[in-house]
Amino acid sequence: MIWNALLSCVCILLSLNSISQLVSGNITDENGEPLMYASIYIENSTYGVTSNGQGYYQMRLSPGTYQLVFSHIGNESKRRSVTIVGENVNLDVLLTTLNEELEEVEIVSNTKKKAKSLMQLVRENRRPLRDRLSSVSADFYAKITLDEDSLSLQEGAPPEIPDSLKKSLLLKEYFGVHHFERKGKFKQEIQAYRDY
Repeated sequence: MIWNALLSCVCILLSLNSISQLVSGNITDENGEPLMYASIYIENSTYGVTSNGQGYYQMRLSPGTYQLVFSHIGNESKRRSVTIVGENVNLDVLLTTLNEELEEVEIVSNTKKKAKSLMQLVRENRRPLRDRLSSVSADFYAKITLDEDSLSLQEGAPPEIPDSLKKSLLLKEYFGVHHFERKGKFKQEIQAYRDY
């Protein structure tokens, strides 16, 4: 009876292994530095993963051909085609740094007056700008975390936070595109989503 149960477990493990294979690798920049928290997802799907602190990622895929998208803030995105036949695939990807200059930032001491003048400028130019645009699309990235300060503010929280919770906890992250149209239409297209 024990041998039958053992044989059943082995058969189940072998069948699970043949259903999906592991795609894994390292995400680096042109200097060989690992890119932590890079996003890797199947194009036109909601399935994706994130690289760890050493730039390493892994995801399980069923047999077939996939277009994988590799992206990281400040780096150019890349697409790679991968075919899963029956063995694990190692796929390392290099993402080059974007050569875009950051805009100038002005730091002021009286932010209330500065904010008020900026909002006045926006109001004055709202109509001419709105009339020139029929639609706007913008990429976005969102990350929801829970840190030690927010844990200590909860009712009934212990006076001391356990070591396992002292670092920020990543709960959810996702990115995609926001689409706005002149007639007040809004659409949010999620390209990748991960719930931890």
